[in-house]
Parts: sequence; C-alpha cells; structure tokens
Amino acid sequence: ATFVPEPGYAGADSFTWAAWDGQLDSNLATVLVSVNRVAPPVIDSVGKGSSGPFKLKIRGSNFQAGAAVALGADAAPWPTVARRGSSLLVLGGEAELQARFPKGIEVPIKVVNPDGGIAQATYRR
Repeated sequence: ATFVPEPGYAGADSFTWAAWDGQLDSNLATVLVSVNRVAPPVIDSVGKGSSGPFKLKIRGSNFQAGAAVALGADAAPWPTVARRGSSLLVLGGEAELQARFPKGIEVPIKVVNPDGGIAQATYRR
C-alpha cells in the first residue's frame, strides 16, 4: 500500500485495508500514520552565473529533488533546472533564459517542491 498525504498536510492519519488472494479477503487492518511537517523551500539569493553562457543560480535551502521553477507569469516550469543539493538550483537555457529577464525589469521566480512547498523571489538583470 502507498500513502500520499495532501500537500502541506502534517499530523496523524490512518487508512484501513485488506489483502485479497484471488479467492478470499484477509481481515481488515488499520494503519496509523504520522505525517511530519517538511520545511518549505527558502530562497536566499538569485544571481547569474559568473562566466560562460547565461544561467541563473538560485541559492537557498530545502530544495527537493524534482523542484520546479516558474519564471514571470508563466505557470509552466522552466525546462532546464539542475539541482545541486538542497541549497542550489541552476537554470540553463542561455539566450532563451536571458530573454526572460529584460534589463532593469524585476521578474518573479517561484520554486515549487514536489511536496507542495513554495518559495518566491524576484530577479532584476
């Protein structure tokens, strides 16, 4: 059996299940689950890479594997995100990424962890 709590849920929960061997059901069993709160992602800074093609570095904490990054009003996640541990996300995309950040304009950035935790920041090039 797999238990998946609602995003952001913490506390006690339970589910009841039975096994079936193709002929008979087992007795019912109740499973008690304790769901611990997971710290949301935190963005400390956003900056561009120091050399080479344009890339953006998002530094912070609690970035989970599979975290998605949305830029501006675009709800679709940016396709090129490399996670470097729980404290660094690197966005690639060179000219296409650079075009999303016009000079002098603050652009919203949203990091969404798979568990539903969200962090937001802005970046001005």
